[in-house]
Amino acid sequence: MCRSAGAGRAPDLGVRERLGASERDLLDERRRAELRDQFMAVLGHDLRNPLSAIQAATSVLGAMGLDAPARRAVAVIRNSSGRMHGLIENLLDFARGQLGEGLPLSLETITDLDVTIDQVISEMRTAWPERAI
Repeated sequence: MCRSAGAGRAPDLGVRERLGASERDLLDERRRAELRDQFMAVLGHDLRNPLSAIQAATSVLGAMGLDAPARRAVAVIRNSSGRMHGLIENLLDFARGQLGEGLPLSLETITDLDVTIDQVISEMRTAWPERAI
């Protein structure tokens, strides 16, 4: 019986070492990814508290008899905090998806895109009043 060269021999020790190193690297990367996803989930939850305080304060300010510029400022803060709330929810959805909890699905038709665009423009004008938008 004729055997081909190398048949039946143990694999090269160098190959085993490289394979072991690759497996360790992969495991380390998976651990880092899991920690990163957990951090995003915690961050999203922790951002909710100060945002709730901002939203509550805008409600209080909105109920006061403010002049027109102050009412506009309160409206910008209210709208911006609403957008921030959406960003936090997106971050939490992403973290849930990465951590295997699945994504909640809510389909809705957006009919007033112009309102959202006006809100973004208003925020930009507030942040950079010297710029032409």
